Amino acid sequence: MRQLRIICLVTSVFAALSMQVYAQDSTQPAAYGVPPRLDASPDDPPVVALFQDGSPWGSNQNETLLAARGISFQIFPSSRMGDLDLTQFRKVILVSQQPDPYFTQVETNRARFEDYVNGDGILEMHLANFGGSQAERTTFPFGIRVTPVFCSNTVSIVDPNDPIITTPNAITSSELQGWNCSSHGAIIGAEAVGLNTVVNNQKGPQGPATAEGRGGFCGGTLVVTDSPIEYQGSPNTRRFNENLLCFGLSGIGTCP
Repeated sequence: MRQLRIICLVTSVFAALSMQVYAQDSTQPAAYGVPPRLDASPDDPPVVALFQDGSPWGSNQNETLLAARGISFQIFPSSRMGDLDLTQFRKVILVSQQPDPYFTQVETNRARFEDYVNGDGILEMHLANFGGSQAERTTFPFGIRVTPVFCSNTVSIVDPNDPIITTPNAITSSELQGWNCSSHGAIIGAEAVGLNTVVNNQKGPQGPATAEGRGGFCGGTLVVTDSPIEYQGSPNTRRFNENLLCFGLSGIGTCP
């Protein structure tokens, strides 16, 4: 804890200095702790970075929903995880159903993603993948892991007041059931880092299916789900995915 407090203090000082420089030179990209500018121009960096080596489940639902909400985004391959300046984005999303080398890059660059969150960024991890993939053997940022895939079609809403459940769509328990699979298992370590469990997996491995929170971080937010929320077709996962994508982006585009 003492080490975390020191890291947070250093990050806060860096953010304060960055804000002073930013105020003098509006051409500088957003730094840790600096909120997006209201006078955004076409030259500003996108609000969201999507890391993907292929369309998750063959779907472009993330892009469609972000565009419909007026949220600017850019897609990057996993090979950019080691050198891309994450601080210019308000949210970074790791999409689901990716090839094994993608997860090698995630684990290799864990510290970069952790620094991003500790610098007030929002990291959203969609971890549902086919059974036996490298995702099951990956240690994600902050020590998060997933259980071996078990197709659960029964989940329960633990916190009906969480924005992931209420905003912009009012999600009911019935629309999360029977997705084939509603969750690919349970998230390991979410509660240990202080995340709020929003949805629980009820069949097979018990535990969080979706969780979010600031946990013990310096100021940022971690969002994690093991549900295949980008799947496009029947069942319709769009409403729940839209809630996750808008989470933390209130007032940007048309996210309430």
